[in-house]
Order: sequence, then structure tokens, then C-alpha cells
Amino acid sequence: MATAIPGVDPDNHRHQTTPDTIASLRDRLKTLRKMDDYLGGRDTFSLYIDEANMAADLLHGGTHSTATLQALLSLYAESAQQAGWAAFDAGWHDKARALFERSHAAAIEGDHHDLAGNALALQSYQQLTIGDPDPDLTRRSLTHARMPGVHPGVRALPYDRGAWTLARAGLVDETTSALGRASSALDAVETAEEPTPDYAAWIDRDELLIITGRCWTELRRPLRAVPALERALSRFPNSAARDKALYSSWLGRVS
Repeated sequence: MATAIPGVDPDNHRHQTTPDTIASLRDRLKTLRKMDDYLGGRDTFSLYIDEANMAADLLHGGTHSTATLQALLSLYAESAQQAGWAAFDAGWHDKARALFERSHAAAIEGDHHDLAGNALALQSYQQLTIGDPDPDLTRRSLTHARMPGVHPGVRALPYDRGAWTLARAGLVDETTSALGRASSALDAVETAEEPTPDYAAWIDRDELLIITGRCWTELRRPLRAVPALERALSRFPNSAARDKALYSSWLGRVS
């Protein structure tokens, strides 16, 4: 795969990193990420971990300018998150946790609060799957999301995921606040000068309605849950069968 990237020697990554190399890797990760809409983590993990490993090799393969180092740290953090998400989807929780932690460390080193917040949001989301909600992880992710310069589309992501953690922990007021802040962030996307980074671009009004319905279902507020779920599911594409089936089950649970 490395032969497809300009400036990357698959047998020797030292001193090969250029802006074109990084841009090509970002574009390829963006293309590969689309597979997550149709395939499970067991099918995609090997592709995503290859991207993360290549970014890591470039990162440690030579001396970089400050700008190049920051760009590589961002690329690695994003790639590791995608690989971690695939591992999480496959049920490989130790691998997922390690990748989320490495992603967070790289984002912190590069001063990328957007990716640092998302890494913690992913960890918090994972904790729910193993039955151990961690509101403190969510609160830490939201601290990053509130930092100056974080794109509103990215800011919506940890608020959206965080609301679910907070709801599972039974924290009604904090859940309400997180849902409201996610909505405000999506409002701000409409007037943002830059497009939302690709890894966060899937968060939209329908996704927020889904998480809103799930939160109010968990908090036993059916009069709030049902309209949100019904409105989102009426517009959800049939091509996303896995997600639509999951979200429909929440409507069945609350009805």
C-alpha cells in the first residue's frame, strides 16, 4: 500500500515526509473511512491499522520541522482512532483501548485538542459497552471540545457521544446540557468558514436525534424519546442497515 503514496519508500521511511505525503495519506484515510458504513470492524481493522502504523513509521523515521511534526501527530492520532473504532466494533477491547490511548497521547503532544477530545469520547463510549460508564472521561473530553479553535462540527462529536454516557450514568441535567451544546455546535457549523474535518462530518441533525432518543429512552422519558427516534428513522437510509436496525430497536424498547 505504501507504494501508492508519493514520497514514501515502503522499505525505508526515513527523511521521506513531505506535505504531499501527508496530504495523500489523509485523502486515503478519508476514502477508507467510507468502508465503515458497510463493513464491520473485523473486515476493516487490518486496513486502518496499516494506516496508523505507516503514520507512526513516518513520525519516528527522521527529523521533522515543527509544522511537519504537528501534521504527523495529527495524522497518527486520527488513524489510530479509526483503527481503534474498528477494533472496538470487532469486540477487541484491549486493542481498541490501547489505540485510543496512543491517539490521545499523540494529540496532546501535537496540541490538537479536537482529536484529544475525540479520543477520550471514544474511550468513554467503549466503557459503556463493557458496562462501566465513566462520566469523568466524558467531562475530560468536553474540556478539550471547549478549547478555542476547535471546529464546531468536531465539538458536536464529544457532546453527542458524551450525552449517551451521561444518560447511562443517570445524570439528567448533564445529559440535557450536553444535548443542547451538541445542537448549538451543529448550528455553528452552518456559518463556519472551514468544512468539518472528515472524521467528524457524519454528525448531523439526524444523528443527534438518534442519540437524543436513546438518551431519553435510557432516562425513561418516552414522550421525548419517541418523536426524536421516529423523526430520525424516517429519514435514515436503508443502505445503513446495521445502524438502522440498532436504532429501531431503541424505538421498540421505549414503545
